[in-house]
Amino acid sequence: MLTCEEEASLLSSLQFAPEDGWISSFYSCLIKKYDKENVVEAKFRELEQESCNVKPSEQSFICALKDNTDLLACKAEYYHQCGEYQKCFELTSVLLEKDPFHMKCTLVHLAAAMELGHSNELYLMACNLVKDYPQKALSWFAVGCYYYCIKKYDQSRRYFSKTTNLDGTFPPAWIGYGNAYAAQEEGDQAMSAYRTAARLFPG
Repeated sequence: MLTCEEEASLLSSLQFAPEDGWISSFYSCLIKKYDKENVVEAKFRELEQESCNVKPSEQSFICALKDNTDLLACKAEYYHQCGEYQKCFELTSVLLEKDPFHMKCTLVHLAAAMELGHSNELYLMACNLVKDYPQKALSWFAVGCYYYCIKKYDQSRRYFSKTTNLDGTFPPAWIGYGNAYAAQEEGDQAMSAYRTAARLFPG
């Protein structure tokens, strides 16, 4: 997995034709978003403005791009990183109505719901995910999020552990694992989990 700097360097090394400027804007929105807020927001605005300045023959494609669920999921992820959890939750809720199988959006939705304390939403999401995708790490991560949200930290650790057993390279589960330990003031175990997450998720 590339670091933030490596992603930016790779993108800047690519050559785009003038008429393909939207591709550069699109990828700029998809890479990790640790720039200043005004820089990231400018990238999203640039892509939206690109949508308004195209030939009529290309308009339908660009309009579809503007409403692209992957792009909007990235915007939701950006809101989450900024601590705009309500905005994030509202956007992911709309996206999941359009595409209930969008896994990246589902992950961001779970994270926002947990931050907002929406335990009912987490419960419903967890039940549906476990029923539909019992072999996916994300499903059991959702269960862990629910138990964390209702402050049952032992149970949350159990399900975060199950998540890492299914997919040891799933950083959110390691972060959840660390948070659950930290909530019970078990600092050494928390730091161990955080270090694992940092190793898996550089940048």
